[in-house]
Amino acid sequence: MKATGNSNLKPVTLELGGKSPLLIFYDADVNTAAVLALSGALMNKVDKTQYDKILSYIEHGKREGATLVTGGTDNNGIEELIIRGLKFVNWGWNFEIG
Repeated sequence: MKATGNSNLKPVTLELGGKSPLLIFYDADVNTAAVLALSGALMNKVDKTQYDKILSYIEHGKREGATLVTGGTDNNGIEELIIRGLKFVNWGWNFEIG
């Protein structure tokens, strides 16, 4: 068995890429892990230049008639440059945000 394992095992690399890779271990508090995973997936911390550019796109979309259903900059009083995941409705592919 040892000889078979030595000859057949291959080194691998696991890709945890994407925007919010997360490892949750067996002894983790599952409720806390879920909150952190969701926060990491739906919130993006950005620099001031990116923040202003994203805000301009949001406003541009609204001017074109799109409706922002959820997300944006409602940070519950937190003074950080955070943009929550956005969802627009009533938009078209010809819109700046399309």
